[in-house]
Amino acid sequence: PYFLGRRLAAGFDIYTTENTSESYDVERIGGSLRLAAPITEEITAQVAYNFKQEKFGDDDGGRGVEEVYVDNDDRFTNGFGVLTNGIPVVVGSVGTNGATDDTDIINATCADPDPFGFVSDDVTGPNQTDFSTAPRYTRSTIINEAICDSPYTTSSVSYALTYNTLDSTTDPRNGIIASFGQEFAGVGGDASFIKSTAKASYFQQLQEEYDVVGQLSVGGGNVTGLGDDLRVFDNFFKGQDVVRGFETKGIGPRQFQLDSDGDMVGDGVAIGGENFLNASAEATFPLPGLSRDFGFRGAVFADAGTLWGTEFDGQSGVVGDELEVRASAGVGLIWASPFGPLRVNYAHPFMKEDFDETQELSFGFSTRF
Repeated sequence: PYFLGRRLAAGFDIYTTENTSESYDVERIGGSLRLAAPITEEITAQVAYNFKQEKFGDDDGGRGVEEVYVDNDDRFTNGFGVLTNGIPVVVGSVGTNGATDDTDIINATCADPDPFGFVSDDVTGPNQTDFSTAPRYTRSTIINEAICDSPYTTSSVSYALTYNTLDSTTDPRNGIIASFGQEFAGVGGDASFIKSTAKASYFQQLQEEYDVVGQLSVGGGNVTGLGDDLRVFDNFFKGQDVVRGFETKGIGPRQFQLDSDGDMVGDGVAIGGENFLNASAEATFPLPGLSRDFGFRGAVFADAGTLWGTEFDGQSGVVGDELEVRASAGVGLIWASPFGPLRVNYAHPFMKEDFDETQELSFGFSTRF
C-alpha cells in the first residue's frame, strides 16, 4: 500500500466497548493512529499513538452485596423484617423478596463506602479482609479500591517489528511469523509504564497428502511501572489465551477474602501479573470421511504457560506471585465459516495451582498466530 506517494500504510481506530468482568462493569473508549512501513520483504515496522479511557464498576456501588433497606420509620431491614436493635449489618446479596413499596435501597458507593458509620463485620478477626474502604464489588480490596480510582486515561506511543514468511496469512502451511513490540505510557494520561511483548509461530506441513500442518508457538511479556506504582489494571491478565483449559483470567496472582482462621474464602479475584511466558504445539488435519470443501479441520494440541509477579505480594489474601507453570492438552474442531474461522476446544489441565480457575470447553473465533 501507498500513503502520500510513499510505500506506507496509515490507519486509525476508534472504539467503545462495554462488558462485565468478575461482577464489575468495564467501559472503554479509545482510539489510535498508526503508520506502518516495510523495511525488507519480510520485515515490517509500525508506530502508533494510542489513547483510551477506562471506567470500572458502576454508579450504584457494590452491586447489591452491601445493601440494606430502611423503612418509613427509619428502621433498617433486610426485606424479611426489622434487623435486631435496628442496627445495620452487611448482608450478602440481599434480594427484594419481602421488600415493600415504602422500602428504599441503600448502597455503599465509592464516595461513601461505609454509609452506616461502622466497620464491616468481615474484619472482626485479625486475619480477615477489610472491605470498609471501598464497596465490595468483588472479594478483592485491591480491585475494589482500583475501581473507585477510575476512570483512568492512558496515553501512549508504541512500536512493533514483524517478521513474516508465511505462505498464507489466512491458512498457512509453511513459514514463520514473529513480532516484538513495546508500549510507552506516560505521554499525558494517568498511567506510566513500559509494556513489552513478543511472540512467534512456526508452521510446517508435516504430511502433504493428508494435509497435516504442525505449529509451534512461543510468547512472553513484561510490564514495568515508571515512577509511581503500577496500576493493577495495567497488569497482564491471562488464561485460556495462553493455556487452553483455563478461564479467561484463570491463572496468575489472585486475592482471596480470608476468614477468622486465615483460610481463603470463595474463588478469589484475579489481580494480574507483571510477567508471562507461554508455549504451545499443535497439529491440524482434515476430518476423515468429510469433504474438505466444508472447511472443517481437527486439531490436537498441548499448551504450557505462566503468569507471575505483583507488587501486591504480601498483602492479605494474595497468592500466585511465584513462577509456576500450568499445562494442558486437548483437541479442537475448526470451521472456516463465512464469518471467519470458528473453533471449539476441549482441553484438560494436567498442571495447575489449587486456586486457578479452569474451563475445559471453550468456543470462539480461531486465531492462528
